[in-house]
Amino acid sequence: MDIKAPGVIKLLGEHAVVYGKLSVAVAVSLYARASVADSKSGSITILLPDIKEGRSINRQELERLYSGYKSAEINAFVEAEGKR
Repeated sequence: MDIKAPGVIKLLGEHAVVYGKLSVAVAVSLYARASVADSKSGSITILLPDIKEGRSINRQELERLYSGYKSAEINAFVEAEGKR
């Protein structure tokens, strides 16, 4: 699968959105590209041709990382709600 997304210039408030504030951003006509491939060995390879980088990760490790991310995201949300 090939993925393409426009670049973004943050004019104001890049980190402010973390706190629910507004920011000003503009898309530019430069694109980031990535290719994702699922191999027969059960690993997933992500290639970033624009910066000549790539990484492979097996499905179990990817699922472990995703679980940790989702757990951290939920915990951060609960903590933020508790401070309101």
